[in-house]
Amino acid sequence: DQATLHFPVKLYQQLVTLNSQVSQGTHPPTKQHGEIYTELSAKLDVQLTRLQALENVELRAFNAMLERFGVPAVFVAPPKPIG
Repeated sequence: DQATLHFPVKLYQQLVTLNSQVSQGTHPPTKQHGEIYTELSAKLDVQLTRLQALENVELRAFNAMLERFGVPAVFVAPPKPIG
């Protein structure tokens, strides 16, 4: 559609689409679904690693700067366990 011409499909949308495809119907996921899942999982791992580094390094430095100015720190709640 027109939206994807202006805004490329992001990782989240790709995962949602894959989930929708394997959840519908009576047939099991195909080999290609498994390959796409593996590829998207690897991309997601990269993004989660970048986010963790951002929270551990950049946010810590940002909060130190805020503290020097007497401004409350930014707090990131720990992730909720899955399951």
